[in-house]
Amino acid sequence: MTLTNTKLSYGFIAKTLHWTMAACFVVSYCSVYYAYNFETKGSPGFQLARQYPFLAGISIGVLFLPRLLWKFLNAEPAIAPGPKWQHWAARVGHWLLYAVMILVPV
Repeated sequence: MTLTNTKLSYGFIAKTLHWTMAACFVVSYCSVYYAYNFETKGSPGFQLARQYPFLAGISIGVLFLPRLLWKFLNAEPAIAPGPKWQHWAARVGHWLLYAVMILVPV
């Protein structure tokens, strides 16, 4: 596995940034779900579980800029063949996910 992207696949750094941010989103969601469904408000467990989304949000905010820079500074793998509307929808969906990565930490 190479560090940088190639024309055929994403590199180690891009994959690591991707999955680290995905894990932060999962931790954020699961900790809020746990706090409100399994702990009583005001308990120490509730307070602790409510801290994880803040930590995950800060992590997402910190990792967003390196991820965006890595996206622009590296070649992207070739797009699979398909209709133009699917390529357009994929690109719009991709940029909407980037918007979510900005809005979640805020």
